[in-house]
Amino acid sequence: FEALLSGRRLNPVSAFLSVTSRCTFECPHCSARKRKSGELDTETWRSVIRQLLDLHCAIVGFTGGDPILREDLPELVREASSGGAAVILFTTGQGFDKDMAEKLREAGLWAVCFSLDRADPDEFNRFRNNPDAFEFVRDAVQISLKHGFYTMLGAVATPEFADRERFRELHELASDWNVHELRIVEAMPC
Repeated sequence: FEALLSGRRLNPVSAFLSVTSRCTFECPHCSARKRKSGELDTETWRSVIRQLLDLHCAIVGFTGGDPILREDLPELVREASSGGAAVILFTTGQGFDKDMAEKLREAGLWAVCFSLDRADPDEFNRFRNNPDAFEFVRDAVQISLKHGFYTMLGAVATPEFADRERFRELHELASDWNVHELRIVEAMPC
């Protein structure tokens, strides 16, 4: 309404696209676990991305589930980056190996945010219901840094997370790993 009255065109600065609900983990706070598993096809997502770029959207983030499970992820990244958007991948780290990093770098990926809600490896593995979850993140962070991505750790600030001040130990770990940013987001329906 304000845009109509003022004659200005208000554009989205960023858009975060949940391109899949597939994930190998079962995190208790994740909204993707409760979504139906249907996915839009590549051409539909490319159309969505082009429409966002037409609106001059500056940042396009791919989230899920875990978008790395989509075979067409490099193509989607290329679509967004070729239109001038800064592109961010939000992932568990599983499957983010040297080959994937190179494909995504070539496609124009700018940043990667690895989900990590606990600094203690055993506790995180239990939280993710996967004995290798922490190792996936640790190894993927090093690959990300080596390939020159802006590298982040991301955590969801559940009440338990805030009450126990888990952000302090995550901040220390992020510093030890030389990541560029620790993102803490509130739990929200998606």
